[in-house]
Amino acid sequence: MHQEGRYIWVLDRAKALINEAGEAIRMTGSISDINARKQAEYELKQLNQELELRVEERTAAVKKSELRFRSLFESAPDFIYVLNEQGLIEQVNTTVTKRSGYTDTEMMGQPLAAFLSEKTQLICQSKFTQMLSDGHYRQEMEFVCKNGEILTMDCSCTVVQNDREENYILVLQRDITQRQKDEQERAELLATLQESERRWQSFLDNVQLLVVGLDPSGRVEYANPCCIDRISDSKDNLLGKDWFETFVPASQKERSYAAFKDILNGVICLPNYQNGFVLYKMHI
Repeated sequence: MHQEGRYIWVLDRAKALINEAGEAIRMTGSISDINARKQAEYELKQLNQELELRVEERTAAVKKSELRFRSLFESAPDFIYVLNEQGLIEQVNTTVTKRSGYTDTEMMGQPLAAFLSEKTQLICQSKFTQMLSDGHYRQEMEFVCKNGEILTMDCSCTVVQNDREENYILVLQRDITQRQKDEQERAELLATLQESERRWQSFLDNVQLLVVGLDPSGRVEYANPCCIDRISDSKDNLLGKDWFETFVPASQKERSYAAFKDILNGVICLPNYQNGFVLYKMHI
């Protein structure tokens, strides 16, 4: 105990003085203050314990992150590959093997380009060096399955920098085969509709009948050339006019307008050929 009332660490050394009879008759010794050293040892021990705890926590976090990545890697619906900087496959997720028909053994160590169509291989070879330099690349590619089926893939490549190990390339491929088919079918349908519209418009423009299109209030929105030529001196003087008030005789106005409203309300009406008029409802 220090004179200030606190305890300190000391190193106690002692040696006994022995007489001829073998009895200890005196002891000499010294006490050294080692409190600073012991405090340093204690602090070092505490630091080591804290460091070990941090390492354990970091290791647990890394394992958790790896498990999360592995779970996402394996459960992702897209094709995912890990390539080395030579473009050789080092890892694939289960989606690749299930969808493509290849086994892990058949794909590991092979260049990814070996599983692409010849046209896509040429693109990959020409862009590979640029991708390594830029760090990323995206391109539509054709993947050839083991059974010969060709999938159109939206392919995204990213070079991942790794301080502890060699860099690697993460490749994500999304199957857009059906989307492309849908887009092609949509384009074909649009072309068909446009051609149908062109033919219909040509028919309306050339038919020798009066054809008028009305809005829900009964005003003229469209009139074909024959109609304009027969009942008005110009298109501007016809469009926007109330058809029933302006062009239908008073004796027929009530009946014609009633049929017009019935058609708008979804009531099925047979074509009315009386007085030379026919009413139809059209969806455009």
